[in-house]
Amino acid sequence: MRLKRALRNKIVIISVVFLVAGLLINTAIHSVITSANYSAGLVQQAKTLATSLRFRIDRALSAGTPFERLSGINEQCRIITESFARISYVMVTDNKGTVLYHSNPELVGRSSPLRAAGVIADGGGEIPEYFEYDGIDNVVLPVRLANGSLVGLIVVGYPEWLVRDSIFGMIGNSLLVMAITGVVMVIFLLLVLRVRVTHPLSQMIGAIERMRAHGIQAVEEQHISGNDEFSQMAGAFYDLLDELRDSQDKLKQHADELEEKVRERTLELNTVNNNLMLHLDA
Repeated sequence: MRLKRALRNKIVIISVVFLVAGLLINTAIHSVITSANYSAGLVQQAKTLATSLRFRIDRALSAGTPFERLSGINEQCRIITESFARISYVMVTDNKGTVLYHSNPELVGRSSPLRAAGVIADGGGEIPEYFEYDGIDNVVLPVRLANGSLVGLIVVGYPEWLVRDSIFGMIGNSLLVMAITGVVMVIFLLLVLRVRVTHPLSQMIGAIERMRAHGIQAVEEQHISGNDEFSQMAGAFYDLLDELRDSQDKLKQHADELEEKVRERTLELNTVNNNLMLHLDA
């Protein structure tokens, strides 16, 4: 029985190791894909919000309103921030990086993170679509006049921990699913091993112990079902017992026949001996 449990434990451990390794690899791959998709979704949402705000600004500029005197932009920035919980702020700056409109009006007139992050340089240059600063991921959309000159920038920021928390949440859920799946698989595996492995082995071990204690005749024939290796081994074992039982029966039959012949010859010799003694006495 100690061997049986050792075999079952080894099979369970190996199966659990492969299961956990597969689930961990799947979780890692899924985390990378989810991180990329989630980050791309946040960027796309920020771009969409910035584009809708730029459309309103472009209409005002087309009507001849100076860029520094647009009405309702602070309110529009505030509405966007309040309507979308994942957005930290929305601001519009001039081409030097000074905040002209912001979801928090108290920050109007201050220097934006654009210059501190190196997005706007004194020598000009290409404006990036995305930059990180002080734990905030920012999407940048330029505002240009009809002649193509840059007059300002729309910046939509969201905290970088959104992606991290999303990944941690997904990993937590994956680990929970992995734990539940592992428990279910172990229980299922133990049941399968009991039916397909340990039960045939237990029958064989019991048969061997009974044969050792009481002989082959004490072993009853067992019905073995299944086509797996353990069932075939158990079937071959009982076939061998049947052959041994038949051989013992034949040996016993030959021994009985030999004993009968010896008995007959002994009687014949006794008869001849008696006749000889009578003849000598006469």
